[in-house]
Amino acid sequence: YLGQSDLLLRSLFKGRKKISLDTLLLFVRYAYIAGPDLECFLTQWIDLVLEPESSLFDLSKNLFIGNMQVFFKLWSVQGKLYPTIFWISYWSDIMWRAYHFIRLSESGQSDQAKKFGSRLPFTFVQGGWRQVRSDTIKKALNFLYSLDGYVKSGSANDTYLVLFYLKFFTGRWT
Repeated sequence: YLGQSDLLLRSLFKGRKKISLDTLLLFVRYAYIAGPDLECFLTQWIDLVLEPESSLFDLSKNLFIGNMQVFFKLWSVQGKLYPTIFWISYWSDIMWRAYHFIRLSESGQSDQAKKFGSRLPFTFVQGGWRQVRSDTIKKALNFLYSLDGYVKSGSANDTYLVLFYLKFFTGRWT
């Protein structure tokens, strides 16, 4: 794979101005594992490995600000990348953090609230939380909890995620 280091570096920096040292080292490991299939790996997987976190932030940002059109455009791409159980876990974590962030922020405990803001969208942490009601977050968490059980018992699929999003956007939880 050392002979293909120029391919690896070109692929990593294609369309990116900078990458972290951790990302570079991670891809050196991937290059080692991929061996002669490095080019195939880079063309099929590099964007999935490098881009998802920012896309997840974009998804959650647009969910919280109520931008349904942008959210579903992003969802049409990102939703296919992970299984339903990942999304339930992801949204449960985000909603749990958002609930505690709102609760602590409303009670004037901003230092404590910051501990929950690490995976929340910047716009949410910077004041967007005021546009989201904590009871909406509670209802979202209850829905996700039920959905988790249904998926694990085989009686629900990813269609119910779309229902979750629609309920969040419309505020109709019944």
